[in-house]
Amino acid sequence: MRITVTGAAGFIGAHLSRFLIERGHQVQGIDSLDPYYSVNLKKVRVKEIENRFKPDEFRFIHVDISQAPQKDRKSTRLNSSHANISYAVFC
Repeated sequence: MRITVTGAAGFIGAHLSRFLIERGHQVQGIDSLDPYYSVNLKKVRVKEIENRFKPDEFRFIHVDISQAPQKDRKSTRLNSSHANISYAVFC
């Protein structure tokens, strides 16, 4: 199953992404890498997932979905996912 996880670079989103991939799902991770807390930590989490799994298992998209124009939201292929799980936080 293809699953989109927003907030994929955060603590819960990154763990959920790994959990889903380990169970055979393809994950599209989306995150804005907001500087609310360490951006470097978020980048490390994403890199660890990318290094551990194949590109067809995990795809990361750096985008702020709250600010993206409608046409850009479509380019993230949310409609191609079987499920969307949101851990994105809008402040």
